[in-house]
Amino acid sequence: MPSDLPVIEPMVLVVYANFAVGAAIGQRLMDSAVVSLATPASALRGLGRDGGHDVLVLCPYVHDGERQALLVQAEQRSRPVAVVEVAHDDETGGVRVAVVSDQRRERAAARVVLAALSPIAA
Repeated sequence: MPSDLPVIEPMVLVVYANFAVGAAIGQRLMDSAVVSLATPASALRGLGRDGGHDVLVLCPYVHDGERQALLVQAEQRSRPVAVVEVAHDDETGGVRVAVVSDQRRERAAARVVLAALSPIAA
């Protein structure tokens, strides 16, 4: 029996400092409508143009200054974008995945990305 619920396929931009990590994150998101990979510098240039991405994913190796600049740009966009961060969890020694942007913007697209990335946090 087909479901009447809409299928959410977010457009995701993965920002990486280490290509192998960015590619691994992107691979887990292959069910999304669009998965783009970019360095922090390229992402900063592209975010300023209000691109069509629904979710921005930050890899754990993005430098803090670049991370802060990306968060500021994401907040200033006219079209909201949820920011999901993959980070090392110092308490458990594992990985944590969380929405780090304004919680009011945690939309269905961010939840889809969190669900796709949660196996790496398990």
